[in-house]
Amino acid sequence: MFKKTNNTIGIHPVGTRVTDNNKVKELQEHTPTAIKYAHFVLTNADKYINKKGFLVSDRKRIQRLQKSIYELRDALENDNFLVREMNEKGHSWSVIEYLSHISNAYPNWQKEYKALNSFIPRCF
Repeated sequence: MFKKTNNTIGIHPVGTRVTDNNKVKELQEHTPTAIKYAHFVLTNADKYINKKGFLVSDRKRIQRLQKSIYELRDALENDNFLVREMNEKGHSWSVIEYLSHISNAYPNWQKEYKALNSFIPRCF
């Protein structure tokens, strides 16, 4: 079902792609829990890069993003997404692999995906 990537979250040029409803449906069917947590990761990444949040410190934004990444990892395990590979290649690898699929389904978060490519490996 899922093709493996080069283990970076795919970055698409702005304006070249739109939400792929077929890929979204496939992700919802195969990873119903993880897709919800992927949305939390993306919104927290947006807050992290754009420094959003009234009276919220950079440290707190980093903590929230890191917590959402750990929750996504747990959801991927619960949804049985590449668990064997996760054990062999690590949690960072599997989270990035999944978010690459999310990027293909939801290409409108390019700044966030770019930031996550460097942020996620520091979490594990």
